[in-house]
Amino acid sequence: MISIVPYSGEYKVGVLAVLKRNFPWMARYSDEWLSRWLSPLIEYHWADDPDISDVPFKYGAIVLDGDNVVGFFGTIYSYRLIGGKKYLCLNFSTWCADAEYRIHTFSALKKLCATADILTDFTPNEPSREIITKMFGFKYAETKCFNLCPVPLLHSAKASVRFINDPSELKDPEQSAIFAEHQKYGLKCAEFERDGEKGCIFYYFHTSRKLKLYRIVRTVKIYNRKLFTENLREIARKIQKHEGFFIHFCVDSCFIDGKLSYPLYFVRKAYRCVRTKENINFQLDFLYSELSMLDI
Repeated sequence: MISIVPYSGEYKVGVLAVLKRNFPWMARYSDEWLSRWLSPLIEYHWADDPDISDVPFKYGAIVLDGDNVVGFFGTIYSYRLIGGKKYLCLNFSTWCADAEYRIHTFSALKKLCATADILTDFTPNEPSREIITKMFGFKYAETKCFNLCPVPLLHSAKASVRFINDPSELKDPEQSAIFAEHQKYGLKCAEFERDGEKGCIFYYFHTSRKLKLYRIVRTVKIYNRKLFTENLREIARKIQKHEGFFIHFCVDSCFIDGKLSYPLYFVRKAYRCVRTKENINFQLDFLYSELSMLDI
């Protein structure tokens, strides 16, 4: 008998097994390593907040055949304040089902999509993109990411960058709260300033699993995109120097105000899919998602 139930800890071993059956790269790692890697998605601490605690699928949905886990749909819920109103946001993280049970994907996604005002999937593979865009009304909010290569500055710096170590250092309450909720998962923060005007960047720094010398700064959220874009070369260089050598600075085009001006970069596809209820002006960022919590 097939059933779709909320994830709980009793299904963890089964979830690890179904992930390994469906993702070859995961099969190369031990259960212990994969469990640690997955833990932010199925144990994120803001799920205990009163606004989210009663959401039925707050850690994901499990497809069961009797007592056997044959599918997993990872979810990360958060509340977003937009135009003075709070909206429930659901980010789909990792999801899969064994081949003979993929017919039940539609039922699982239908249940989950009915639970939130804003739906996002920032890392869908090609089959997933086909399903959510053609069957569930998701749109491509972003398709392009710039990978900025390390380039030395040939002039004196005009913008200053201050790296934040503790949420209390941020004067803006919203920024402080974001950093407090994400810092334990590795998210980093820096303030930038030029001529009295300020901005803020949240980013995730990690090393590629495939290329161990390839280290990446992933832009997750920008406050003051215009100032960021105008001073991108200086900001990127200072973050690269702060984190170490040979680091690529990755920034989606949605964070660039106007045209990118940078001497050395390459472009890669990055499919960021979003569906919202009508009249919600959701400005794309990657907070409260696997992009702000995992080395992917």
